[in-house]
Amino acid sequence: MVRSAELCGTGLTSLAGGRLVAREQVNALTAYIDGSQIYGSSVELARHLRAKSSPDRGLLKTNIVDGREYLPLSEEHPMDCQLQPRSGGGGGKGSGSGSGAGGLMDCFLAGDHRANEHIGLLVMHNLWLRQHNRLAQELRRLHPDWNGERLYQETKLIVGAQLQLITYRDWLPKIIGKRAMTRLLGPYRGYNASIDASISNVFATAAMRFGHTLVRSELVRKLLMRKKEKTTVSAGVSSSGNQTKAHHQKDDHPNMNLRALFFASHLLYEPALVDSLLIGLAATPLKRPGLAEQAISAELTEHLFERSREAPLDLASLNIQRGRDHALPTYNSWRRFCGLKEAATFEELPIGNSSTTVRRKLARLYGSTENLDLWVGGILEEIIPEEDGSLPKVGATFRCLLSEQFRRLRDGDRHWFEAEGIFTPNQRAELERSTSLAEIVCANSDGGRAADSQFPVDAFLLPNDEGNPLVNCASLPKLDLSKW
Repeated sequence: MVRSAELCGTGLTSLAGGRLVAREQVNALTAYIDGSQIYGSSVELARHLRAKSSPDRGLLKTNIVDGREYLPLSEEHPMDCQLQPRSGGGGGKGSGSGSGAGGLMDCFLAGDHRANEHIGLLVMHNLWLRQHNRLAQELRRLHPDWNGERLYQETKLIVGAQLQLITYRDWLPKIIGKRAMTRLLGPYRGYNASIDASISNVFATAAMRFGHTLVRSELVRKLLMRKKEKTTVSAGVSSSGNQTKAHHQKDDHPNMNLRALFFASHLLYEPALVDSLLIGLAATPLKRPGLAEQAISAELTEHLFERSREAPLDLASLNIQRGRDHALPTYNSWRRFCGLKEAATFEELPIGNSSTTVRRKLARLYGSTENLDLWVGGILEEIIPEEDGSLPKVGATFRCLLSEQFRRLRDGDRHWFEAEGIFTPNQRAELERSTSLAEIVCANSDGGRAADSQFPVDAFLLPNDEGNPLVNCASLPKLDLSKW
């Protein structure tokens, strides 16, 4: 493990100033939910991502293959795109058109340098690139007098609002639960200039890493195998059972598990892969949270990045060591911070009554509950169902820490979509009416505009005939840009 870079003037570097200052780490990304993963977190990267060939259109740079928009290749801009050891490479810069397993990989450019780490992540980056360019082109049609800078900025503001809506309205309640949304997050009361919206160390280093426990070991295999089905329900696939062009493609990746898709960015060009992944992301359940005996998949602890390194990494160990690297207080300290009962003994840990073996292991490794790492204690906590029977994805401690961060991100953001002066009342109402991840998937996937393409109304829930039916993409509410 490589230690996080220290902020100049803290840690060892503070000795140059004649006094010792506690080590602090640098956050290289913007804290706000502002689409920085699409547009970049620096002026230099933001400029590099914009299309220079059509500056009057406000578009992002793309790579056109077979008439479809893809992320641009990274060229000389640094991206985390690790090559396989057998190919003789390391990480860093793009390699042009790669051949995948036998040679160098394509390395794509996005607003976040980690975009190439996994093909599922890369597909989502590609989706939002297309969303920006689609909206910018529509705005240009409506406003031929707008210059490229205004088209870019107006589109960026709209996309940022859509990300905020999807995150807070559609995703976050499923993570922390409806009760926490009401009691801990509370309603929006306007921009508060006194609130610091920075990302807290505990959020980045422990609490938000709960997501690692939801990753299934065979998630990607299930997605790709769905291409073989004659009747598949998704954006880009006929609900009537008629095979699209994608179904005539040879499935070159049978039984692919998670380890095979790390830094496999060359797969983005595979015919129908974008739609195939989007199918499964909506139709495949997450790994069940709160299982103490199997908290994290072996794909992440035994096989992480193994195709791009001489030896695989262990994500659980990295998370524990990162918390120590950043000097996070222990589990009980954060229980105190959140006003929750501390665990004086391992028998008092709130991890469920069936976890005797886990308690014994923790006692042997840590000796005292006062030594327990936050990430370990947090992911093991028992999850209490909501009154309606739904199951949040985190226990009480992480629920507290996530709520605190997301409240500050919202209330301390002067560009929050509900803040006064950002949008007109009509524009805000239109965004709330029309925004959904389902519509964005349908509008930007390769086959989502087909007449009989279907997708679940709520992209974060499994499709079913009752609460989350499959609907035609054409029936989903669409953003009316005439309000702009």
